[in-house]
Amino acid sequence: MAPLAGIDWEKLNQILSEMEAEGCALLKGAGVGESDIEIQRSCEMRYIGQGHEIEVAVPSGRLGREAIPVIQENYDKEYQRLFQRVNPGYMVECLNWRVVARGPKPKLNLKRFPSDGRTLDQAIKGSRRVYLHEFGEYRPCTVYDRYALFQGATFDGPAIVEERESTTVVGQDGHVSTDQYLNLVIELRS
Repeated sequence: MAPLAGIDWEKLNQILSEMEAEGCALLKGAGVGESDIEIQRSCEMRYIGQGHEIEVAVPSGRLGREAIPVIQENYDKEYQRLFQRVNPGYMVECLNWRVVARGPKPKLNLKRFPSDGRTLDQAIKGSRRVYLHEFGEYRPCTVYDRYALFQGATFDGPAIVEERESTTVVGQDGHVSTDQYLNLVIELRS
């Protein structure tokens, strides 16, 4: 923690350089090409004496006293955005320095689940008695195999949808539909 005007720039540059190198090494180890790595720096700052700090963008490259006006301007802009005012003449201090190293967002190729002629009856595994709070008793519920569902499947509760990872219990007022990625969309009717 130090006032912006009193930073040990040599020490700060060393710390930022180490953080950037560590982030780049982790990404390269995960197969991200060096040219695809993006580095973003920031610092949590506040007016001296305040109890809450804000995150402010910090320029890349080697920093020195010449960076003070840029960092101060970034602080003033962010403070203005958050609080609709600034306090000229008040000194700011720097608390926590951050470096974010990121690669490109992965391209997802999500599997789709068209009906391929399947019917809802083929997804039924059976029936099970389940305690339903709204009735205060056990009632029979249809049990569906999540992996046998398909895009556009619809059914009403009470029902159970089973898969290896979890079980979804649909109450009496639930209406279930599935999208192209087999997400369960449950609407409550009441």
